[in-house]
Amino acid sequence: MSQPPAQHRRREACRPMLLLSQASATTPGTAARQDSREAGEGEAVEYATVDKPLDWFVPNDENYRGHPEAQVELLRGSLRQFGVFKNVVARPDGTVLAGHGMIAAAKAEGLAALPVQVFTGTDEEARALMVADNELSRPGLVQDDPDQLSQLLESLRADGMMAVTGHDDESLAALLVEVAEQRAPTGYHPDLNPELQVKEYTEADMEAQKRLLREQFQRERALEPITCPKCGEEFYVDR
Repeated sequence: MSQPPAQHRRREACRPMLLLSQASATTPGTAARQDSREAGEGEAVEYATVDKPLDWFVPNDENYRGHPEAQVELLRGSLRQFGVFKNVVARPDGTVLAGHGMIAAAKAEGLAALPVQVFTGTDEEARALMVADNELSRPGLVQDDPDQLSQLLESLRADGMMAVTGHDDESLAALLVEVAEQRAPTGYHPDLNPELQVKEYTEADMEAQKRLLREQFQRERALEPITCPKCGEEFYVDR
């Protein structure tokens, strides 16, 4: 078969380069939606983290999770102790998808900005993300080990670090009660002040115990008793 002219070969060779250039020219939203579709096939979406001033964030009208003052105070303590270890997630226009409580705590602390992960997926995906952030850790989907948690909290209390976890002495005491109730009863109740009873053993008692031990030994070892014809003593030999 004859080869195509050189100019056609060059044109075909340039076509992948053109397609690649067209792909790189897609808008950020389109690229993010492509990433989201790919993520559904097993690949994780990567977010670019940027710092944004606090007045850039817009509260989400569909947000149903409230953040009482008590929780905001705990978040403020967390910010002072650990800094920001969980970024806010928002849409390109600043609408918050996750992190309303953290933003409130940052404002109360007088911070000027927060790191944010900008989500550029579809409206449906954004709404689902907001709900998932709230609901995937709700009671019933997660299971704590109260015994392990109580041990951690007791250790943190000794280190003076329990307050930043959201627990206090009262909640720890309630947790210890829960641990005690979950432990299966053993039925054993030790007598902490036993009364010593003195019993006198007679020769007949001792002979009876010796007889019981011989019978037990014989059963366990499957021995056969024999009697010495000269001295009359009884012995046991293997069968």
